[in-house]
Amino acid sequence: MKKHKALFGILLILLGSVLLADQICDIDFFSFSNFWPLFILIPGILLEISFFSLKKEPAILVLAGILTTTGLLFVFETSTNWKYSTETWPIYTLGLAIGLFQYYLFSKKNNTLLFFIFLLAFISVFSFAVNFLGNNYTWLTYGLLFPCTIIVLGIYVFLKNIFK
Repeated sequence: MKKHKALFGILLILLGSVLLADQICDIDFFSFSNFWPLFILIPGILLEISFFSLKKEPAILVLAGILTTTGLLFVFETSTNWKYSTETWPIYTLGLAIGLFQYYLFSKKNNTLLFFIFLLAFISVFSFAVNFLGNNYTWLTYGLLFPCTIIVLGIYVFLKNIFK
């Protein structure tokens, strides 16, 4: 029962912090236009907590990772009035990679799954770099994605076979 009271205390601290930030920063946190990402973020966090506290199936972590990552992205997007939405789209695929990586960590290890996780993460990070750095470095384009992916695939095959 003490854990429930402690969790309730944490929720009160978070609520008070949000209300205080609302007063100090003059941000209307509780308008629906700012509040709706919590409907995605909170279920993601609750799924994460349910796995670690109730020892649920690891597959729940895939959805938890996707919802938590997407929820955090939407909190960022709404707080910046969607100013960076054209640059942050790779985070959606990164959310899938995060969810799958959590599943990989807490389930039977599957190297094929790990390869696709790293491939998704690589594509996301590369796309993110192109979006943010492409304006300053004109040589950095999506035309480099395929050759770089082939190189990463080659490194994977090489390392997999050399360390067998």
